[in-house]
Amino acid sequence: MKDPWIIKTAQHLNNVRNYTGIENRPKYFELANDIDLGQSPWNEEAGWEPIGETEMTAFTGGFNGQVYKIQSLYMNRPQEDNIGLKQNIKKL
Repeated sequence: MKDPWIIKTAQHLNNVRNYTGIENRPKYFELANDIDLGQSPWNEEAGWEPIGETEMTAFTGGFNGQVYKIQSLYMNRPQEDNIGLKQNIKKL
C-alpha cells in the first residue's frame, strides 16, 4: 500500500479511532514498532476504549502490524458487548 499512516505510539494508535466508518475505507496504517498499552492512562479504570464498536464506527481501513506487537492491552468493561479486537479478512 502506498503512503501508510505510521503508528509509533499508544497515542497514535488511539487516534486511529478518528478514521473509522465507510468514508475512511481507503486509510491504511502500519505499526512501526511495538506498542505497550500497560501504562497510564491505557491500563486504568475501564482500560483501552475499543475502536470501531458499532457498525457506523467500524474500522474499514487497512492495518498492517508488520512484525510488531500491541502489548498489555487491558479492557475492564464487563457490561459492554463487542469490545474485543475483530478481524475482517477478505480472500482475494
